[in-house]
Amino acid sequence: MRPHLLSTMLVSLLIVLSVAIQSARPGASTEALQKALDWACQSGADCLSIQPNQPCYEPNTVQDHASYVFNSYYQRFHKYGGSCDFGNAAILTIADPSHGRCYFELDF
Repeated sequence: MRPHLLSTMLVSLLIVLSVAIQSARPGASTEALQKALDWACQSGADCLSIQPNQPCYEPNTVQDHASYVFNSYYQRFHKYGGSCDFGNAAILTIADPSHGRCYFELDF
């Protein structure tokens, strides 16, 4: 592979990772998502926003709440080397799932 192409690919990868959003893995079990969500809430993620009457409460599903909380944890801790796999219950994406008043954090 030519060095120019390789360096272009590396820069592209770094850009994607800098705007990546952590989300619940489609098809992950409700139990796995809930367990990972509980852990993330106890480990520094923003879980206030998924409480009733808060901007990310609706839709009130484990999948949606886990996506918000996983991303909160990821944005806060990935730069320090924190693992954000959540027992294979999460994925990285560039699709922003923000909706209404619920905005998913992005840490550049």
